[in-house]
Amino acid sequence: MLSTHFILALIAGVVLFVVVLTLVLVYGGKKKTFNVPPPPPVSTSGQQRSAPPSDPVVLTGSFLAGLTLINAQRAKHGVNPLKYNSVLQQVAGAYAKVLFEKIDGVLSGTSEPHSNGALSGNYGENVSCGVGIVDDVFLTSLNHFYDEVASYDFSKPGFTPQTGHFTATVWASTTDVGFGMVMDPATGKWACVVNFSPTGNLLAPPPDTGALFRTNVLP
Repeated sequence: MLSTHFILALIAGVVLFVVVLTLVLVYGGKKKTFNVPPPPPVSTSGQQRSAPPSDPVVLTGSFLAGLTLINAQRAKHGVNPLKYNSVLQQVAGAYAKVLFEKIDGVLSGTSEPHSNGALSGNYGENVSCGVGIVDDVFLTSLNHFYDEVASYDFSKPGFTPQTGHFTATVWASTTDVGFGMVMDPATGKWACVVNFSPTGNLLAPPPDTGALFRTNVLP
């Protein structure tokens, strides 16, 4: 005769299996991307605005781990650690909500993935979004951005869509960063935004448009 505890444990195991299987079937085949292209580079005469004044921010969880991770990535290239900025957090958080609402359009290529502030050069911006189960999606996004280093040619400094997230992350003149993220476990959708100030990926005047990359993106 099977005990009541054994039967209950068996039922719980079956329920857990059904839940996991449902998640895999619902989310496993859907699109998730870390390959949203970076904003286009900004033309400049070399003048940059300073980062906005920030109130103190107490970071926890993924955002605290994210700041630690970005600064470890920057340390590999001998550049200053970033300060967390409350204004940039508000900007990133607000745009993460907008990006979340247009995920389907971004994934299909019919919606602009970046904010007007990033497109106008007010601040740098890296974004990722998708539908599907991803372990610690925010930190995974930051690692995907940095991993573009493998494609960057330090002997030919400049902007490419394949390395723009990396160059924005390690840009030496950038001082501040802010994060935003929206996630809905019910739908499996997520959107992550990283904003930088002063913005990186700056093009110098011709003929040497990559001059600022040479001094800001270090091996």
